[in-house]
Amino acid sequence: MSVTQRHRLRALYVALALVVTAVALAGYGIWSREATLTHLQQLTDDSAIPRVQIIVPKPGPAERTLTLPGNVAAWNEAPIYAQVSGYVTKWYKDYGAQVKKGDLLAEIQARGIANSLGARRSGLNALSVPVFDRDGRVVVAVTALGMAPRFDADMAGPLARRMLSLSAELSAQMGWAAIERPAPKGKKLRNRA
Repeated sequence: MSVTQRHRLRALYVALALVVTAVALAGYGIWSREATLTHLQQLTDDSAIPRVQIIVPKPGPAERTLTLPGNVAAWNEAPIYAQVSGYVTKWYKDYGAQVKKGDLLAEIQARGIANSLGARRSGLNALSVPVFDRDGRVVVAVTALGMAPRFDADMAGPLARRMLSLSAELSAQMGWAAIERPAPKGKKLRNRA
């Protein structure tokens, strides 16, 4: 066998190998496409069948609560103002309760002064007194502030007495008739209607 014949034979084998490879790749492509289409057809057929779940109805509760958003407002409003300042210590009648003349509504501790000992800012104390107008509404509060070690925020101290005196004087100038303030034990409010 000569060299030329060997080259031709080798070229024939290479060409044959390329043809076989091309046929194998084409066959694999056709087979994989067919497999994908078959799988897609199966998924489509499965999705076309409706899934149904059967339930048996049961009776619900006889009553149901329906909660809706809304606002409730009174037709008429009557402003009521405190006759004395202080803290409510006991509450005997609630809003909307039926009351008669002379019923005890609440007990308050009338002080007419409030203090703050470092509540808002550490080391800062305050004393505050209200100023009332002629209808008994608080129109302004007079407040004294000071740093804790040097500021006397005692509600029975000299500064507190001067501030209470100032509050009474300013309230009188605004038309407020001063109320006799009892000792800080407590004052009972009675319905005067």
